[in-house]
Amino acid sequence: MIKNHCFDAGVEYKGTHGFRHSHAVLSLEAGADLLYISKRLGHGSIQTTSDTYLDITPQYESSELDKISNHLNSMWHERGKQKITLATNAIVTRV
Repeated sequence: MIKNHCFDAGVEYKGTHGFRHSHAVLSLEAGADLLYISKRLGHGSIQTTSDTYLDITPQYESSELDKISNHLNSMWHERGKQKITLATNAIVTRV
């Protein structure tokens, strides 16, 4: 059935695992909690979900770096320090 839908949509069918993986990664990018994703996929532990399905995508990494930057900026602002922005594998400061 899924194979037929893929064919109709012009998408190569690669088995159902691809749908599970896509669902897990897209849920993570949307901000869903890892425990929720794990339970939704029927896993016994978060570790299984993390090890098997979840990748650090550019969108997820950017979102997480923004969270860290915002937290650091709120702490540094209280101390009168300059604002910072995090980039992949680096800290970039700016005035």
